[in-house]
Amino acid sequence: MKNSINEKILAKGTIRNATKLPVITIGLGKVKDLKPLDRIIWKDEDGNVLISTKENPEGILYDQDSTAVVRVIGGKVKMNGMYDLYVPAARKIEKLLGNPIVLSDQLDEAQLAELAPILGAASEVRPSLAPAEPGRKVVVVTKEMLEGAEYILCHCSYEPDPEATVRLYEGDIFLVEDTSTAAGYRIGKDEFAETHELL
Repeated sequence: MKNSINEKILAKGTIRNATKLPVITIGLGKVKDLKPLDRIIWKDEDGNVLISTKENPEGILYDQDSTAVVRVIGGKVKMNGMYDLYVPAARKIEKLLGNPIVLSDQLDEAQLAELAPILGAASEVRPSLAPAEPGRKVVVVTKEMLEGAEYILCHCSYEPDPEATVRLYEGDIFLVEDTSTAAGYRIGKDEFAETHELL
């Protein structure tokens, strides 16, 4: 089924090629097994674990049997004061975590100390160097695409609620997963600059 909001982004923007750079990705175990961590991981009144992400700091309810990960991007343990914590699609987990590394070989003591609280909340710690991903298709949101507005909306494939919308501001990226259905998701401009090379 086509997504009309996202189709407008594809129609107004220019699809470009990009390569995702290798990123340290750490598997933390299943969402339901994560331990509470102040304003980052907590349980709701039904006992479900909620996770605060950069995109949803108020907390998001993921599938409780999915695997949570945290990324270290460009040597940064936190971006804007927050861990880059999220739950990737199940089909991506083995690819993201398939290249085991020793964290102490990759990070210094200060970085490891900054990671310690989130790793302490994990039921397992599976560090990996996620491989480069060439051939990604992206649309860079331009001032012209905004047509005088502050932002445009998109539907993100990572949102559990398919009707939820996410704001795209000038410089943000819409990563195109499927041009035939206009499926994709938002990547903030700062994160994109750290994790991708635009071709």
